[in-house]
Amino acid sequence: MGRWGTGAFDLDDKHHLLLVHHTLCSAQEVDDDELDVDLGVAAMDACEVVARLRGRTRRRDDTTRASEPSPALIQLATSVLDRLASQPAVLAQLAARDHHARASLQDLRRRIVG
Repeated sequence: MGRWGTGAFDLDDKHHLLLVHHTLCSAQEVDDDELDVDLGVAAMDACEVVARLRGRTRRRDDTTRASEPSPALIQLATSVLDRLASQPAVLAQLAARDHHARASLQDLRRRIVG
């Protein structure tokens, strides 16, 4: 696979996709009291990668080539976003960093699902 994308989650091989998958699994599997803002932000970044793979980026200048992620990865990403949105403590912490956290989660989910 060739190199594409820009940013923290540039993908140039399957190893990076495993990192995305691992991050999403971590956010899905931890107990509620262990789900914190740092893991939430990492999970949102991983979900952004899934959206970019689907060719649904927020940035018009993004050069990411669309490469359809597996249905399982799409389901995992949407499940993680739903979990983040349903955790009041995590959502409050995310909102402290970004006043539009809830809208960002909804936008990200919309771009992943299609």
